[in-house]
Amino acid sequence: MTDIDGMLCGEKTYSFETADVKFELIFGGVFAEDYDAGCPYNTVFYVNVDSYGFRGNSEWTVDFCEFQKFACEMNKLYGDLKGETELKDREYGSALAVKCDRKGHFTFNGKLVSGTFQKLEFNFSVDQTFLGQFVKNLFNDYGKDFLPKQTKKENKNGDLDLGKSKIKTVTERIFCRNKQKNK
Repeated sequence: MTDIDGMLCGEKTYSFETADVKFELIFGGVFAEDYDAGCPYNTVFYVNVDSYGFRGNSEWTVDFCEFQKFACEMNKLYGDLKGETELKDREYGSALAVKCDRKGHFTFNGKLVSGTFQKLEFNFSVDQTFLGQFVKNLFNDYGKDFLPKQTKKENKNGDLDLGKSKIKTVTERIFCRNKQKNK
Protein backbone atom coordinates (compact mmCIF):
# COMPACT_ATOMS: atom_id res chain seq x y z
CA MET A 1 0.00 0.00 0.00
CA THR A 2 1.42 3.38 -0.97
CA ASP A 3 0.46 6.99 -0.47
CA ILE A 4 -0.13 8.78 -3.79
CA ASP A 5 -1.44 12.35 -3.55
CA GLY A 6 -3.26 11.63 -0.29
CA MET A 7 -4.70 8.35 -1.51
CA LEU A 8 -3.90 5.23 0.47
CA CYS A 9 -3.77 2.63 -2.23
CA GLY A 10 -2.49 -0.80 -2.93
CA GLU A 11 -4.61 -2.64 -5.40
CA LYS A 12 -5.75 -5.88 -3.94
CA THR A 13 -8.02 -8.32 -5.75
CA TYR A 14 -10.80 -10.32 -4.12
CA SER A 15 -12.34 -12.88 -6.43
CA PHE A 16 -14.16 -16.14 -6.86
CA GLU A 17 -14.82 -18.29 -9.90
CA THR A 18 -17.13 -21.12 -10.90
CA ALA A 19 -17.51 -22.88 -14.24
CA ASP A 20 -19.88 -20.13 -15.45
CA VAL A 21 -19.06 -17.06 -13.36
CA LYS A 22 -16.02 -14.98 -12.46
CA PHE A 23 -16.39 -12.10 -10.02
CA GLU A 24 -13.56 -9.71 -9.12
CA LEU A 25 -13.54 -6.81 -6.73
CA ILE A 26 -10.30 -4.82 -6.96
CA PHE A 27 -9.79 -2.38 -4.12
CA GLY A 28 -8.13 0.77 -5.45
CA GLY A 29 -7.73 2.95 -2.39
CA VAL A 30 -9.00 5.45 0.12
CA PHE A 31 -8.52 9.20 -0.17
CA ALA A 32 -7.57 9.76 3.48
CA GLU A 33 -8.05 13.54 3.38
CA ASP A 34 -11.56 13.19 1.92
CA TYR A 35 -12.42 10.47 4.43
CA ASP A 36 -11.22 12.55 7.37
CA ALA A 37 -13.14 15.59 6.05
CA GLY A 38 -16.36 13.55 5.85
CA CYS A 39 -16.60 13.55 2.04
CA PRO A 40 -18.54 10.37 1.09
CA TYR A 41 -16.70 10.02 -2.26
CA ASN A 42 -13.49 8.80 -0.64
CA THR A 43 -12.98 5.20 -1.75
CA VAL A 44 -12.40 3.74 -5.21
CA PHE A 45 -12.63 0.12 -6.28
CA TYR A 46 -13.38 -1.81 -9.46
CA VAL A 47 -15.79 -4.65 -10.15
CA ASN A 48 -15.38 -7.10 -13.03
CA VAL A 49 -18.11 -9.62 -13.76
CA ASP A 50 -18.08 -12.45 -16.30
CA SER A 51 -21.43 -14.21 -16.02
CA TYR A 52 -22.42 -16.90 -18.49
CA GLY A 53 -20.43 -15.27 -21.28
CA PHE A 54 -21.51 -11.68 -20.62
CA ARG A 55 -18.77 -9.40 -19.31
CA GLY A 56 -18.64 -5.98 -17.76
CA ASN A 57 -16.54 -3.84 -15.49
CA SER A 58 -16.94 -0.56 -13.71
CA GLU A 59 -15.22 1.83 -11.37
CA TRP A 60 -17.06 2.44 -8.10
CA THR A 61 -16.84 5.35 -5.69
CA VAL A 62 -18.24 4.87 -2.19
CA ASP A 63 -17.70 6.04 1.35
CA PHE A 64 -15.09 3.86 3.07
CA CYS A 65 -17.52 3.09 5.91
CA GLU A 66 -20.00 1.70 3.35
CA PHE A 67 -17.27 -0.55 1.98
CA GLN A 68 -16.33 -1.72 5.47
CA LYS A 69 -19.97 -2.37 6.31
CA PHE A 70 -20.33 -4.45 3.14
CA ALA A 71 -17.28 -6.53 4.14
CA CYS A 72 -18.78 -7.09 7.61
CA GLU A 73 -22.18 -8.00 6.25
CA MET A 74 -20.70 -10.45 3.73
CA ASN A 75 -18.88 -12.14 6.61
CA LYS A 76 -22.12 -12.32 8.60
CA LEU A 77 -24.03 -13.76 5.61
CA TYR A 78 -21.35 -16.38 5.16
CA GLY A 79 -21.37 -17.30 8.84
CA ASP A 80 -25.15 -17.27 9.38
CA LEU A 81 -26.21 -18.56 5.95
CA LYS A 82 -29.08 -16.09 5.84
CA GLY A 83 -29.71 -12.45 5.10
CA GLU A 84 -28.78 -9.88 2.51
CA THR A 85 -26.53 -6.91 1.91
CA GLU A 86 -26.02 -4.31 -0.77
CA LEU A 87 -23.51 -1.77 -1.99
CA LYS A 88 -24.20 1.16 -4.31
CA ASP A 89 -21.84 3.30 -6.33
CA ARG A 90 -22.23 7.03 -5.64
CA GLU A 91 -21.32 8.24 -9.13
CA TYR A 92 -22.62 6.23 -12.09
CA GLY A 93 -25.26 4.03 -10.47
CA SER A 94 -23.65 0.61 -10.26
CA ALA A 95 -25.23 -1.58 -7.60
CA LEU A 96 -24.75 -4.99 -6.02
CA ALA A 97 -27.20 -6.92 -3.85
CA VAL A 98 -26.24 -10.23 -2.28
CA LYS A 99 -28.71 -12.61 -0.65
CA CYS A 100 -28.10 -15.93 1.06
CA ASP A 101 -30.54 -18.70 1.89
CA ARG A 102 -30.28 -21.33 4.62
CA LYS A 103 -28.84 -23.86 2.15
CA GLY A 104 -25.78 -21.69 1.51
CA HIS A 105 -26.80 -20.43 -1.92
CA PHE A 106 -25.64 -16.87 -2.50
CA THR A 107 -27.43 -14.83 -5.17
CA PHE A 108 -25.56 -11.87 -6.64
CA ASN A 109 -27.83 -9.39 -8.40
CA GLY A 110 -26.43 -6.20 -9.79
CA LYS A 111 -25.81 -3.61 -12.40
CA LEU A 112 -22.45 -2.34 -13.64
CA VAL A 113 -22.42 1.11 -15.20
CA SER A 114 -19.24 2.29 -16.89
CA GLY A 115 -17.96 5.84 -17.19
CA THR A 116 -19.42 5.90 -20.70
CA PHE A 117 -22.78 4.72 -19.27
CA GLN A 118 -22.67 1.26 -20.82
CA LYS A 119 -24.61 -1.14 -18.60
CA LEU A 120 -24.48 -4.79 -17.69
CA GLU A 121 -27.17 -6.25 -15.48
CA PHE A 122 -26.34 -9.60 -13.95
CA ASN A 123 -27.84 -12.23 -11.70
CA PHE A 124 -26.14 -15.44 -10.68
CA SER A 125 -26.06 -17.86 -7.78
CA VAL A 126 -23.06 -19.60 -6.25
CA ASP A 127 -22.68 -22.12 -3.49
CA GLN A 128 -20.97 -20.97 -0.28
CA THR A 129 -18.03 -23.27 -0.98
CA PHE A 130 -16.83 -20.89 -3.71
CA LEU A 131 -16.87 -17.84 -1.41
CA GLY A 132 -14.75 -18.82 1.61
CA GLN A 133 -11.47 -17.08 0.68
CA PHE A 134 -13.26 -14.14 -0.92
CA VAL A 135 -15.26 -13.40 2.24
CA LYS A 136 -12.44 -14.15 4.67
CA ASN A 137 -9.90 -11.92 2.91
CA LEU A 138 -12.36 -9.05 2.39
CA PHE A 139 -13.41 -9.16 6.05
CA ASN A 140 -9.86 -9.45 7.41
CA ASP A 141 -8.62 -6.54 5.31
CA TYR A 142 -11.58 -4.17 5.69
CA GLY A 143 -14.42 -5.50 7.82
CA LYS A 144 -12.91 -6.37 11.15
CA ASP A 145 -12.02 -2.72 11.92
CA PHE A 146 -15.46 -1.41 10.97
CA LEU A 147 -16.82 1.29 13.27
CA PRO A 148 -20.10 2.91 12.29
CA LYS A 149 -19.53 6.64 11.92
CA GLN A 150 -21.90 7.58 14.72
CA THR A 151 -19.91 5.56 17.29
CA LYS A 152 -16.60 7.28 16.61
CA LYS A 153 -15.49 9.73 19.28
CA GLU A 154 -12.36 11.83 19.02
CA ASN A 155 -10.39 13.02 22.01
CA LYS A 156 -8.62 16.40 22.15
CA ASN A 157 -5.57 14.98 20.28
CA GLY A 158 -7.68 13.95 17.29
CA ASP A 159 -7.32 10.26 18.17
CA LEU A 160 -10.32 7.97 18.07
CA ASP A 161 -11.25 7.07 21.60
CA LEU A 162 -12.38 3.46 21.83
CA GLY A 163 -12.19 3.01 25.56
CA LYS A 164 -8.75 1.74 26.50
CA SER A 165 -7.31 1.65 22.97
CA LYS A 166 -6.52 4.83 21.07
CA ILE A 167 -5.80 4.97 17.36
CA LYS A 168 -5.51 7.76 14.82
CA THR A 169 -7.92 7.20 11.92
CA VAL A 170 -9.37 4.14 10.28
CA THR A 171 -7.29 4.79 7.18
CA GLU A 172 -4.10 5.00 9.23
CA ARG A 173 -4.93 1.68 10.92
CA ILE A 174 -5.44 -0.05 7.60
CA PHE A 175 -2.38 1.62 6.10
CA CYS A 176 -0.22 0.47 9.02
CA ARG A 177 -1.67 -3.06 9.04
CA ASN A 178 -1.17 -3.55 5.30
CA LYS A 179 2.30 -1.99 5.45
CA GLN A 180 3.27 -4.62 8.06
CA LYS A 181 1.84 -7.41 5.85
CA ASN A 182 3.97 -6.27 2.90
CA LYS A 183 7.25 -6.41 4.85
